[in-house]
Amino acid sequence: MQHTVHQRLLVLKWSALGATLLAFSYAAVSAYWALGGMAGLRSVGAVSVRLADTHSIMAKAIIWSVVLMKFGCGIASFMLIKKRWPKVIKVFNGIVGTILSLYGGVLVLVEALVETGILHTHGAVDWYALKWHLVVWDMWFLAWGALLLLAVREFDSV
Repeated sequence: MQHTVHQRLLVLKWSALGATLLAFSYAAVSAYWALGGMAGLRSVGAVSVRLADTHSIMAKAIIWSVVLMKFGCGIASFMLIKKRWPKVIKVFNGIVGTILSLYGGVLVLVEALVETGILHTHGAVDWYALKWHLVVWDMWFLAWGALLLLAVREFDSV
């Protein structure tokens, strides 16, 4: 079935808007933790809790860098809708979408294999964090990347 330009425009706008909202939401969660919030941090894993507990300047710099990257990616995905700097924005979002989809997809797959017992690990597993990564954190990356790639695919057709 041939899609109309109007339908493609709707797909572009909604997928880019979805990616933007996921990016800004993820940036907000990370900013909350960067500001010292601890709720939900254990769901990311013990390493993140230890990093937050250090209160070091390096830890804060790392966390704030992550916040800025997520926020910047949100702005870039929104720019797909506005068609600002079309070639640069399309390429950037295509790269980010690919990285996020691969990163989230591989992690979700491996976590699902560990969770179901198909894949066995050597060492201790933080089952609480694993479940959160499988259902929320890494699935978030996968959905964000998939929405970006969908928007990029429709970008030139409208």
